[in-house]
Amino acid sequence: GAHSAGAQIAGTALLDPQWLAAHGHSAGEVRGFVGISGVYDVPAQVEFSQRHGGYGRYVEDVMGGRANLVAASPLSHVGPHAPPTLLIHGDRDETVPMTTSATFDERLRAAGVPREFIGYRGGGHSGLLFQALAENPARLMTDVLRFVRQVTD
Repeated sequence: GAHSAGAQIAGTALLDPQWLAAHGHSAGEVRGFVGISGVYDVPAQVEFSQRHGGYGRYVEDVMGGRANLVAASPLSHVGPHAPPTLLIHGDRDETVPMTTSATFDERLRAAGVPREFIGYRGGGHSGLLFQALAENPARLMTDVLRFVRQVTD
């Protein structure tokens, strides 16, 4: 599982076959993927950030130009090879809009991938993680552990 840009990196490494194949592996070996507040569509995130005075230009520079943004997007690599997926996103996330996870979830559904999308009412971007530190038991951990048990049984 991964959060935010970590979910983008993990999702791309998992779903773009070249990365696991380079090490003799495939997504079929992975039991499940958990993405929390993830960036699954990098071009859409860059546009969102630029509209809100954020870091969009910086992301383009880091990724070697706009042409590389699509390839760096997990959304671009969804197919039936994707493992079961749990997506969690707060509906008050002002850094990565929840529609990003909803679109990724829809693409997974269309590919026939077992998936679950949980929207946390009132949840912000990093606030989901901080809230989990304050709760006992933490809803985030309960949801993630339930999914892990489900895909590893």
